[in-house]
Amino acid sequence: MAVYIFVLRNYKGSTTRCRVASPVAIHEVKSVPSSNIPRSASKYADVFTRSAVYERMMQDLHGPVHPSLTEDKEKHIDPIPEFHQNFWDSTMGAVRRLITLTLRDTAFLIGRSVMVILMGLLYSSTFYQFEETNAQLVMGIIFNAVMFVSLGQQAQMPMFMAARAGFYKQRRANFFRTSSFVLSNSVSRIPLGFAESLVRSVLAVRADALFGKLGDGSWFLFLSCASPNLNVANPVSMVSILFFVLFAGFIPDYLIWIYWINPIAWGIGLFQQPSTATPDSIRVCTMALITASTTT
Repeated sequence: MAVYIFVLRNYKGSTTRCRVASPVAIHEVKSVPSSNIPRSASKYADVFTRSAVYERMMQDLHGPVHPSLTEDKEKHIDPIPEFHQNFWDSTMGAVRRLITLTLRDTAFLIGRSVMVILMGLLYSSTFYQFEETNAQLVMGIIFNAVMFVSLGQQAQMPMFMAARAGFYKQRRANFFRTSSFVLSNSVSRIPLGFAESLVRSVLAVRADALFGKLGDGSWFLFLSCASPNLNVANPVSMVSILFFVLFAGFIPDYLIWIYWINPIAWGIGLFQQPSTATPDSIRVCTMALITASTTT
């Protein structure tokens, strides 16, 4: 309070007075048109590219690398390998990882088991006690069995494509090579494919569908790993199925090479050979031919 009274007395006794400023001394502020002020990201970027800071940064980027940085790279960075493990160790590690993930996915295993058992029972009940001398019926059964293998793997492609998100993170951290990932995805499905083929072949047919499973399923696994996205994998897989179906049977001689690279053709042959090469089936076919020749 005393300080306030002292200041007030000194202020009243002073000769200082507030003077009105002249028109010349008044600071005039002009309004800037709003159209010249950048308001969007593109306009800010355009202003920045015309600035001296941007020009100096570009000169530094396009200029030569400092010798000390080059020396540090050659001394410390170049001796470090891109991947800690070699190709085979990295591939085997990826295979073990994928097998472990598959075994932990109990919902997927239960779903595949139910589907395989139901389809095996469906085929076995539909073609129960079929006539072995009817070659067209036998080929139809075999073709349906092999096509089930192909279409069953093609339906899993979205799941395989979704699993690649985890690999992208690991690849950026140099955990696995891309080739190791592609190979491990195909190899890790062999035990599951063998189990599915064994269960279904016991229920539906007398032949083992292992080679058909590996030939067809591995192709779609490869597509899911090699394709950049699902929009590319789906059309290629459907064209592959069309190609396999179209060239899996009777074709001209000049296109026979397409037949021998078709995995479905190999699957049908593997089904057909054990089912038609048994002594009982040969005896049945022989008796049918003798009966037909005597009646005519």
